[in-house]
Amino acid sequence: MERANEGNLSVWSDPEKYPDIKFLNRYCVTVDIGGRSKQSDESVIKVWDRIFMMDGGPAELSACWAGHADFDHVAWKAVQLCKLYDDAYLIPEINKMREDTSTFDEGDQFYTLVDEIIDYYDNIFCRTDPEKIRQGFPRIYGFHMNTHTKPMVLNALNAAYRDDGILNYDVRSMDQADSFENKGNGKTGAVEGAHDDHVIADALGAWGCIHHMPPVKEVPIKPQVRKKSAANIASF
Repeated sequence: MERANEGNLSVWSDPEKYPDIKFLNRYCVTVDIGGRSKQSDESVIKVWDRIFMMDGGPAELSACWAGHADFDHVAWKAVQLCKLYDDAYLIPEINKMREDTSTFDEGDQFYTLVDEIIDYYDNIFCRTDPEKIRQGFPRIYGFHMNTHTKPMVLNALNAAYRDDGILNYDVRSMDQADSFENKGNGKTGAVEGAHDDHVIADALGAWGCIHHMPPVKEVPIKPQVRKKSAANIASF
């Protein structure tokens, strides 16, 4: 990876690959969708490494992209990071993508993050019950943030910080956590004038890494055996 002192991507640990071992379910990528204007929340993409969880350790933040961009650009940035980090499991939050399109000009032609990438990358969180999928129901991708699921992931984040379940090196997360509040009407969010995009991406990471994904599994890679071509086989 090429290093630079400026840009939207922060990296704390590079992706790891080994010639003889593959770790299934190691990396998780979470996405909170923001807006294009400077006044809106940023879109935040976070990469989490679960390798230490094999020994009872925490999930660790490996990288974070944050900035203002069109949804389709955010989609492909997320896929790029997933591919870079060993085909990571992608958990995109879709509530804003489905409902908050007032600041966009695309209208009916607008493609959501999942619509944009599903034909090219399919290791994505699916909220359709597996039994219904077996019965022929369509797969519905993306994590829908609502009044029932938001407390669930925020509670997972709070417990993860309390129990050292995640290692988060991003100071933006800590700053936003300090300004995150219970608004007294059953809702939670950033105080007036602040943002909570990193908090939501962190909450999805804590829930996804600790409570949703299967354990990391070590799988040996079988060496490829080159087949002899007919031209190389002597005839007798």
